Amino acid sequence: MLKYGGNGMRAQMTLLAALSLLLLAGLFACAQKPAGVVTKEPMAWTNEAGDQLEPGDEIEVQFLYWPELDDTQRIRRDGRISLQLVENIQAAGLTPEELCRKLEDLHKDKLKDPAIKVILRERAARQIMVGGEVEQPGAIELAGSMTPLEAIMAAGGFKRLSADISKVVVFRQMEGRRLATSVDLMNPDQAPFFLKPNDVIYVPPSY
Repeated sequence: MLKYGGNGMRAQMTLLAALSLLLLAGLFACAQKPAGVVTKEPMAWTNEAGDQLEPGDEIEVQFLYWPELDDTQRIRRDGRISLQLVENIQAAGLTPEELCRKLEDLHKDKLKDPAIKVILRERAARQIMVGGEVEQPGAIELAGSMTPLEAIMAAGGFKRLSADISKVVVFRQMEGRRLATSVDLMNPDQAPFFLKPNDVIYVPPSY
């Protein structure tokens, strides 16, 4: 359990309100409890914009010397794909280049020359949820390399008289866990990080 200092009550109220937003969004519908890891440091996860594949993306897998194995499919909700010679390959979270290298390695003992190319044909619809003290809470389209501040602006901006933008909470599902981190948008020295599909941004009130 995360321990708080002098502002413990305020931090607890912020986190509880943020968890309520997740419940309303239905993101814990399949979980027995909102089991997550809350970190003190801003973005104790990946902090880079990238072109990682996501569930729902359509990809084409081309075999240079074995065209009969070529395949086009959408990444399943579990983040995996299945090809003719190998099944249940984790694709979500990898770039096309990383998936290419992974597929070549998996086919080494099955093909003489597994030269493979992975092409991203179509991106799945990508959304994030913004709630709390913003003018237009709800789901918004994730546009490119978007930061929490840019997402808040896309949601109409924060409510200037009631929002505490020094303790914005961002939730993300990673490796089967619900992670959360606090972001201080008032701190110009804090390194920016980039949102990913299905992230939830909560702007708490200034109690």
